[in-house]
Amino acid sequence: MAKQDMWRVILALLIVVIAVSTTFNAVTVALPKLFAERLADLTKSPALLGVIAACVYVFGAMTQYTIGKLIDRYSLKAVIAAAVVHAGAVPVSGGDAVEPAADPRRRSAS
Repeated sequence: MAKQDMWRVILALLIVVIAVSTTFNAVTVALPKLFAERLADLTKSPALLGVIAACVYVFGAMTQYTIGKLIDRYSLKAVIAAAVVHAGAVPVSGGDAVEPAADPRRRSAS
């Protein structure tokens, strides 16, 4: 491998590490606050919100571990293909599939 190619690899790896660590830190800080806002009807307890956030982190860690084990056993292409098929088979609503609840403060134009 040429020296120039090695610097490209190092630069690409550096960019990826910075992006991933920035995203991880942002999510770590923002997730409890997001849950406090979105789950206000469910709980006001900071302890329960912390437990819910911890469950999200544990689920993410278990997913990374499982995918890593699958990649060790099967080809990367096969694991990614299975993940794409699974993601397509499990519908995830972005909120567009369900009619939003009527807001009593909003008047209809008709």
